[in-house]
Amino acid sequence: MRRLSLCLVSAVLLSVTACHRSAPQVPSNRPDRQTVKEGMLHYNQQRSQAERQTIEAYLDTASGTFVETDDGYWYCTDQAGQGDSIRTGQTVRYAYRLELLDGTVCESTAGRKAACVEVGRRQQVKGLDLAFEQLQNGSEARILLPSHLAFGIQGKDHVPEWTPVLYRIKIIATE
Repeated sequence: MRRLSLCLVSAVLLSVTACHRSAPQVPSNRPDRQTVKEGMLHYNQQRSQAERQTIEAYLDTASGTFVETDDGYWYCTDQAGQGDSIRTGQTVRYAYRLELLDGTVCESTAGRKAACVEVGRRQQVKGLDLAFEQLQNGSEARILLPSHLAFGIQGKDHVPEWTPVLYRIKIIATE
């Protein structure tokens, strides 16, 4: 009986000490954080390069002269407006048509009320907030936005993720 008790106590002590470790176990197939970070960076660079090639192919065939901005979008003024450029804080009423670069129309204000936003308040995609400052009252322009200034990695309704888009804008009024 004593021998059985001694074996039982030894087995319990052995199992408790065998399971105790000072550092958490890391699965051997799990990459370290730096490897994951480098992999994500490489993937994003590849996506950006592919998107840039898509944009450049579109620009090669597009009519008009598109100007690339320091903020990373392109615009082409089809009709100059009047007065000062639109500024942050101004309210802008505008008509638009949102297209994919293959010409597929995703949204439009045609047959609807014009859109109305306060510039700089992110009431629309970031790229439009930036682009409005290139325009004046009465301007008509095409704004080509890379995905990171449009709908990004999530996309929206009929706009797939990682997709550059083209806005055809007409500024109706500014306040």
